Amino acid sequence: MTVQLEASVVIPARNAGATISAQLEALSAQRGASVSEVIVVDNGSTDGTRKVVATEASRLGVVCKVVRAAGKVGPSFARNVGVRFAAADQLLFCGADDRVARGWVQGLVDSLVSAHLVGGPLSRDQRWPQLRFGAPFVAGGSMEVAKEALASLGGFDESLTVAEDLDLCLRAATKGRRFGYAPTAGIERGARPGIVALCLQSYRYGYWVEAVAARYAAPLKLRMPPWGALARGALWLVVRIPNLGLSRFRRRLWVRQSGLLIGGALGRLRAWGSLRRNRSGSFAKLGGTQ
Repeated sequence: MTVQLEASVVIPARNAGATISAQLEALSAQRGASVSEVIVVDNGSTDGTRKVVATEASRLGVVCKVVRAAGKVGPSFARNVGVRFAAADQLLFCGADDRVARGWVQGLVDSLVSAHLVGGPLSRDQRWPQLRFGAPFVAGGSMEVAKEALASLGGFDESLTVAEDLDLCLRAATKGRRFGYAPTAGIERGARPGIVALCLQSYRYGYWVEAVAARYAAPLKLRMPPWGALARGALWLVVRIPNLGLSRFRRRLWVRQSGLLIGGALGRLRAWGSLRRNRSGSFAKLGGTQ
């Protein structure tokens, strides 16, 4: 038996017409508990995402709102818009190109009883706590938070289009919020990008993770990786260049690691230089919007 809970799922979507059907189907097939509404936030789609959502929601019997988030592109802005339209106090976040597990809703809701911010595994072998720089981390692709708790943190930082979930978690840590983990609230990742897109994606993520962490390094006493670790990472890449032709998996792994390494090194240099000039830690002074 599935019990419907007073909870809202918020899905930021931009040109997700080819992938969002699978996510809506997964949400309609939850085991143990389901949500009272799904909010799909159309963040400037041009591929008919809204029409696909309306058709699939009707077919699956899902209570679904489709709202527009115009004027700014990015998951932070889209999620904040979705929250404003949410009727429930419990907010669950997932991606438009992934597929949540059948026990996703139940797992997250049960774990929120003893925590302020709850996440689920993004892969089968992920263990808890998942840490970034020694602080707990909950990914935006599988997250639950009470509306009041999110409001007390100021919502998602709309100046960020990458690592916005890390920023929220580090802000929560500075305020002493408790983190929880729902092992049954896993997700199946959607189609991954091509090689060029993967390299750019990894570079941007590596860059902004370092820049975001620099904001909180002092108050949270974060364990920033030493420069020696970056040097060892570069050596790892050089040694494994001959492996690029062996398999698609090894090629993608090398491209991803190289993007993360280069982006992370440049992000740290930029953040370090900016913070030396200005000790306020303001992100706007670390580079403004993206």
